[in-house]
Amino acid sequence: SDDAGLSISLFANCSSCGFLKPNTDRGVTVEILNNTPETRSNLNFTLKKVSPDGTEQVVQSGILTLAPGQLETLSFTFNESTIGTWQLAALLLDDSSGEEKESTLLIGVTEPKVFMEILAPEYAGDENFDVKLRLSNEGNIEAQLNVHVSAGSETPIDETLTLQPLEERILSINDAISADKTYTIALSGDMEQTAAK
Repeated sequence: SDDAGLSISLFANCSSCGFLKPNTDRGVTVEILNNTPETRSNLNFTLKKVSPDGTEQVVQSGILTLAPGQLETLSFTFNESTIGTWQLAALLLDDSSGEEKESTLLIGVTEPKVFMEILAPEYAGDENFDVKLRLSNEGNIEAQLNVHVSAGSETPIDETLTLQPLEERILSINDAISADKTYTIALSGDMEQTAAK
């Protein structure tokens, strides 16, 4: 059976590892186990990554010798800027017996997708009204945002928030309208956007 031979496994060091922002480090671990009663030498190890456009690159390689029951652990850091699905593949070939093992891991490099909508009445009298700012993250990864709202010398909102995937947040400014007041809303962090209302 498989448990009696060589095994290789590849995994990312985190809980929700499917997605990663561009240019962010993600630790990846490879475990190679010799689950046999004899020493295995001439074990050819290769770790390669395949970019979203299919380009292959060898990240690490080497020849290993493992004693009976020995577990070899290798780690490296994945960090890419190209958006899309990357594949990591760890391959182990026993040159003596021809036995081959492989383990793969997919990592999606993606940007947060934040949408901003400003909800305010077109016309208002002297009474107070709310300007609402609706932020929604429609991406697969959390977004860190700083929300800065200013009107002249006032800053009714200046806060940093984290939006989880598919989360929506509504921020309200309660104010009395005047003809010459313009709200400038600036988002920074994982998304840069400025709007005036």
